[in-house]
Amino acid sequence: MPFSFRSAILLAYAAGMILGCGGERALAPGLSDNEEASDQPLGKLAVDDNSGRAVVVATVLGDDAPLVGVAVAFARSISGLSPEFTWADTTEANGRARVDIAGAGGYYQVRATRGGNHLGSWSSIPVNGGQRVTVELPVGGAARVTDASALAAGRLPADIRVGVVLPETGDGKSVGHFVRNGMELAREEVNRYELGSSTLHFIAEDSESMPEVAAAAFEKLIHEDEVSIILGPGYSSSAAVAFPIAQRNSVVAFSPTAAAAGLGAIGDFVFRVPAPVSRIAQSTLEVAKAKLQLNRVAVIYDSTDVFSTSGFEESAKALSDLGVETLAAEAFATGQTDFSAELSRINNLKPDVILVWTRPLQRVVIPVQGRKLGIPYEIPFLVFGFASSQIEQTGPAAEGLITGTFWSRSIDTPANRAFVENYRARFGGEPDLFAAEGYVCVRILAAALIRAGSTSSELVRDALAAIEMPTVVGQFAFDANGDPTYPAVLQVVRNGKFETLED
Repeated sequence: MPFSFRSAILLAYAAGMILGCGGERALAPGLSDNEEASDQPLGKLAVDDNSGRAVVVATVLGDDAPLVGVAVAFARSISGLSPEFTWADTTEANGRARVDIAGAGGYYQVRATRGGNHLGSWSSIPVNGGQRVTVELPVGGAARVTDASALAAGRLPADIRVGVVLPETGDGKSVGHFVRNGMELAREEVNRYELGSSTLHFIAEDSESMPEVAAAAFEKLIHEDEVSIILGPGYSSSAAVAFPIAQRNSVVAFSPTAAAAGLGAIGDFVFRVPAPVSRIAQSTLEVAKAKLQLNRVAVIYDSTDVFSTSGFEESAKALSDLGVETLAAEAFATGQTDFSAELSRINNLKPDVILVWTRPLQRVVIPVQGRKLGIPYEIPFLVFGFASSQIEQTGPAAEGLITGTFWSRSIDTPANRAFVENYRARFGGEPDLFAAEGYVCVRILAAALIRAGSTSSELVRDALAAIEMPTVVGQFAFDANGDPTYPAVLQVVRNGKFETLED
């Protein structure tokens, strides 16, 4: 139901009290661990705003880090009555608990305990029927409402069917594996915490790492499965042929990984998570010029792949603008596996850096073959799109390798720490860039679905275009072409791990 004027006043007033701007303060954050929470009447009168169901997603924080295994219980605050903690849940690895409240409307008290020990109590949490409230509960501090939005339940369908087209086989299967894991982790989270009584389901199709198969998968999902939203495809070459199909049919297409220049301009129904290669190349090479004294480079690229040719063209413009000389541009065709001739010619030129624009498999093969041919480690490979999961595949040849990226496991924010920990717990391994992209893709889609209150492709398109939200890759928003706006960061492989490239 819509957010009423009366509810808006209530939320603003209550939020002011929560933040310590006046009125009733948070209850006893200084209580000892073994002290019982107060059972005294709170003196607040609950407001009935047509009652109904509400969802509260509460994050318990200690020293800015999520706390796991905390019992979070809510009680409705009614004047003259002691609180009855009727609604409860336990925080998971990301410190979040989801509490479904029936008969919502008014102010609520919340308390947090772990192992029988009291951690904290807070009051004046505003909850209204038909709303989803996101609240942070810092131990030792005042609660903070971070979001209150219309609840998806009752407006979104119970079963939200979304198509997914990723390379599950072929030379992109390793990319597809990580993207799909990231998507699944996010899907499980949004189904629990974000979508109310609605459930997000994937209808998955394998692109087989081939554009024509991706195009056929889009046709099938649109005309047979009748989906209004498709996540994918993975490769830029596939997006170049699949995005126009989505645009013609007014279906939202949202790729987690396609980064070639110009894809976003295909139409207003297409979006992607990665920054386009024009922005990646420019920002990466500007930093490389400053930090590596870059003056002479050689380039090797796949002339039959959309991402690679787009990246080569954009980096050529950036290098020219920066006054960097391109000694050679060695082209090859998709499927080539022996690069000894190209790499030998490059080695003879002694460039400062070797730029590599290829599909994922060749990003591993080329540095390995280059080091075996005797290209010294003093000449680094700058490999665009190189993920942390590929370091082990590349072995010793990865040492000193540089890449332009926009996500790292080492980003020290609560959201990113939770993502990395949850991924490890769920899949028994480390996430990489592609997993982060898949995760962000689904989290952004969920936010757009809630904003739209519908699976209508037109409404979801408009909601995506207006998105501005924090994610594990940083603050996220789209420009007019459906491209994200964040810059790249340079990372270098040292001792088998990525580190931020420093002076």
